[in-house]
Amino acid sequence: MSASVLIVDDDPICREHATATLAAAGYTTHAVATLADARAALRAGRDDIVLCDLELPDGSGVELAGELRAGGRRAIAMSADITPSRRATLRDAGFATALEKPIRAETLVATVGELVGRQAAPARKSEPERGETAMLDDAAALLVAGNADVATGLRRLLRDELPAQRNEIAAALARDDRAAARAVLHRLRASAGFCGARALGRAAEALSDALDRGQHDSAHAQFERVLDKTLAALTTRTSL
Repeated sequence: MSASVLIVDDDPICREHATATLAAAGYTTHAVATLADARAALRAGRDDIVLCDLELPDGSGVELAGELRAGGRRAIAMSADITPSRRATLRDAGFATALEKPIRAETLVATVGELVGRQAAPARKSEPERGETAMLDDAAALLVAGNADVATGLRRLLRDELPAQRNEIAAALARDDRAAARAVLHRLRASAGFCGARALGRAAEALSDALDRGQHDSAHAQFERVLDKTLAALTTRTSL
């Protein structure tokens, strides 16, 4: 019987990446988007490993880590911001380890395999090198996704998600809710990384930094320009 992994992440691109990667490696997976749904899933079944994002709509993944440790379950933290000091703090909180987004497919499989005692599979031959445009880096997307089919699926999700995320950020800035804008930008940076949309990830990070300084008009305008170009690139060449 294959080991079971519960994936907890409110970003559909991150959920799809983890689900597709682990399913291809032979794991049984369940995916949810909130702490409440994670707790319900854990009560209903016995997942061997929990892969949990740290920033969720109804709380922090750190809350879940302590509960899991008390119940004898092992958890892996995921975040776009993992520093050495934060990694140590997360281990103290109950996580077995922490992975920084975007997570390479082979890294995710190896980390889960180590926790369940599965021997790592031999390294696969790399995919043929693909092209790069100003907005989309195919080689980076393939490195993270593991194969072209998964990378293509993630890019389609990003293309569909971007208009709503743009509106969320604009609405948050209009009401001067910088925390809400930063939360969306945090998710967007991770999503962009999974899809090889490096320019968009950099623009999102620059806007988030500008929000911390209290002067974001120029950074927001640049973010909008890069988002438009990224959407155009995703529309014309989603497939790798």
